[in-house]
Amino acid sequence: MRIGGFRIGFALVGSALLAASVTSIAIAADNGSHGPQCYGACPTKTRLTLSAKTVTFGSENTLVFTVVVKPKVRGTHGNPVGTAVVVYRSTTLCTAVLTDYGRHKAKGTCSPSADALAARHKLYRIRAVYNGTASFSGSHARRRTLRVVS
Repeated sequence: MRIGGFRIGFALVGSALLAASVTSIAIAADNGSHGPQCYGACPTKTRLTLSAKTVTFGSENTLVFTVVVKPKVRGTHGNPVGTAVVVYRSTTLCTAVLTDYGRHKAKGTCSPSADALAARHKLYRIRAVYNGTASFSGSHARRRTLRVVS
């Protein structure tokens, strides 16, 4: 059924998005042989892995954080670029430069300084944050737990 030139389904979806306070979305469209392309910034997914779950205080630099960023829209053309920061609360532990990892993914690694985390804390909830670009929106990884022992 049409109302004012629009299908009711579109109006209902738009109303639901407004009710949920969604201010922007990425829409994928078939772009011929190149596959889907987002209009606006494509949403991304960020993943963080740690080379170890426990580290001795003063040797945090032996840790390797690996950050992988990929588009959420399947078949998106291009790769996320730029950097991702690995943080504990508001403290930046290191910055990973993202490079092409194939299949529309970007990957970067970094290590913190030797005394990046205070010994008085035993467990740290570490997170990677990708700030995004004009083509890819920012995202953050699920927190990972790191134990620092003395």
